[in-house]
Amino acid sequence: MEKIDFIDGAAADSVQVFGAGYIGKKAVYGLRRNQIKVTAVLDNNKAVQGTCLWEDVPCISPESADRDCPVILCFEKEKILKAVQEQCLALGFQKVYSIKCRELQDYLETLPDRDYLEVMHYCVHGKKLNLENPVTLNEKLQWLKLHDRNPLYITIADKFRVRDYLKREFGEEYLIPLLYMTYDYNDICQEIIPDDHCVIKSNCWSGDVEIIRSKKDVDWDAMRAKFRKIFQSDWAKIGREWWYSRMRPCIVVEKLLETREGKLPNDFKLHYLSGKLEFIYCSIDREGANYRKIYSPDWKELPFSWNGEAAPPDISKPNIPAPSTLARMIEFGDRIARDLPYVRVDYYDVDGKLYFGEITLSHGSGFDKFIPVEYDRLYGEKLTLPTKPGENIQNYLETFHPYSAPAHDIWSVSDSSRGQILKLDWNEATVQPSQYVRSRIMELARDGKYYNYYPNTNNVELLRKISDYVGVSEQNVQIFPSSDSAHEYIARVWLRKGDRCGLVWPAYDNFRATAELADSEVLYFDMPDFKFDKDVFMELVQRERPKLVYICNPNNPTGELVPEDTIGFLLKANPEVLFLIDEAYVEFSGGAIDALVNEYGNLIVSRTFSKAFGLANFRIGYLVSSIDNIRLLTDARNSKNISTFAQVAALSALEDRQSMDGYVKQVREGREYLKGELKKLSYVGTVYDSTANFVMFELENNRYKWKLIEFLKRNGIYVRDVGQTGYIREHCVRITAGTRKQMETVVKKMREFCL
Repeated sequence: MEKIDFIDGAAADSVQVFGAGYIGKKAVYGLRRNQIKVTAVLDNNKAVQGTCLWEDVPCISPESADRDCPVILCFEKEKILKAVQEQCLALGFQKVYSIKCRELQDYLETLPDRDYLEVMHYCVHGKKLNLENPVTLNEKLQWLKLHDRNPLYITIADKFRVRDYLKREFGEEYLIPLLYMTYDYNDICQEIIPDDHCVIKSNCWSGDVEIIRSKKDVDWDAMRAKFRKIFQSDWAKIGREWWYSRMRPCIVVEKLLETREGKLPNDFKLHYLSGKLEFIYCSIDREGANYRKIYSPDWKELPFSWNGEAAPPDISKPNIPAPSTLARMIEFGDRIARDLPYVRVDYYDVDGKLYFGEITLSHGSGFDKFIPVEYDRLYGEKLTLPTKPGENIQNYLETFHPYSAPAHDIWSVSDSSRGQILKLDWNEATVQPSQYVRSRIMELARDGKYYNYYPNTNNVELLRKISDYVGVSEQNVQIFPSSDSAHEYIARVWLRKGDRCGLVWPAYDNFRATAELADSEVLYFDMPDFKFDKDVFMELVQRERPKLVYICNPNNPTGELVPEDTIGFLLKANPEVLFLIDEAYVEFSGGAIDALVNEYGNLIVSRTFSKAFGLANFRIGYLVSSIDNIRLLTDARNSKNISTFAQVAALSALEDRQSMDGYVKQVREGREYLKGELKKLSYVGTVYDSTANFVMFELENNRYKWKLIEFLKRNGIYVRDVGQTGYIREHCVRITAGTRKQMETVVKKMREFCL
């Protein structure tokens, strides 16, 4: 029997579908959406014969069907499929095919969110999804997935990041001990996973938990293959739970919780509707009878079930007493649920010791069934939806995931020791500003005049110097108290709630934080092998339609430079998209694109005095763009926020450009030397071909990375663990490039490093 592409529909204008179940309902929708008429649905179940699917497709018995019209069998299990095929052949059907179930699901996952949820709701619950006036709890969960964009969800639904939230709110004692975390599924091997009894799971998937009691009994190849598949999948597409698309996948290894008898503890899931605890769903004897009970907050058994199997409540199984920690569970759950329309908070009670499990925002993705079905409506009435999308965003800054700046240990050591440290972790200049710049700053400090005045709010001389340096008109330039500050003003002017902002990833993570603070939706434009791909980028832009795209050029942390002609092509091809090109490191790479601002009104270039000019402590940067864009940003900015010291430092640095040029030349030499020597070290893997003032490279695993970083730190060399920042592969280290002599010191110590 041929398995067909469901879109082709057996190359017929009309077909019949055999199977009124879950797959059959999906098939009818998919076929009709692709202009193929479904004349009838065949089914042996007499209870559905005489009804209609999707309101207008009749369900009939196979015996009464048209023998000449093609029949598409919609079953996944081979045994059922074979039996139905034999039945159709016996009845004399001329053309019998079977649907490609995986292909059908793949097609449905390409649908817009609303369409997809409507299809899945109908296929599971057997009725149309009412999103205009949702009544049942499952309907309201679908409405919330579409409309409630609380940024807190990205943190609390992430099985790894939620740990920081829970630690801050309730204390570390309630967290399951963390044994290991990695962003690389290849780390899941016997050599790296701790010897303790443990649980291995991903942070953004469901049903993937692996319990390990004996490492030698594990098929590690199969384990890695499983997590590789998870990493390559997108849980957000399956349930349209948008928060999963905003998470960076990782693997979490936690201690296996066991009772004194060596059993898994019971799992208590507290369901809150509009901030009030309504019922507690319990998974009991999970390695034995493994059954479910639902209790009220005062621990009375409730006569319903809510699960994916549509299994009725099993009242024959024994009840369990309330856990000794129930009051604390409710206390903590009440605090978490205070401002949320729906949340499920999971706990374990291990011999009287309380642990958090996870936080879920959409139980069963809203696709689990209530038995009896009237409880779906009963609990739906207890959930009050917000009157407008997003109004439940509370304590935004407390729950917002900030830019994860690394430890700035240089300021925790004594002043005398600070001068002995080679600081190569934040990409600052590795030498002091020139003598001329320092003398101008000291002159201002000695003068002591006008400290009681606000600084110059329109430094025409500085704007003129910048415009001469960049090669554009003064009207195309404006200064800001750092390029970070300039980015914030861009977000304020252009981004509105719900606007989409694309980040070519990996990237400088602070702009992600800036865009999220503007309540925009951040999209990660991942580049294959961390190399910019014009075709991939164009496909992403055309599909996602962002309002703004942020590109680090050269990229931080890879150091890759996107050529000017490529940027020009992107600007011309996407005139409706605003491009923010961050040229923080352009003095080291060359290839500045500032001249394009006169040609393209959808371009803003940000630059800084922190890197090549060595003025990071003064916090001053500038933007280059069209006259209209600069006018908008000038109106929006607070003009008195750039200190006189910062303005004098920037002005004098531009007057002494030869010193900056000389330093840039030294850095380029040191960078190329460092790249070459890193490639010779046996423990170093890929060395990225940076054009900036830093070099990133990979090590074999986290243990090597941590050992190297600590070894260098003990020897007075600070480098950056970019794996910890959420940038890129976890095993990567980035070293700021300095002079040849400084890099020789680094290489000497790295040669001494012994694994």
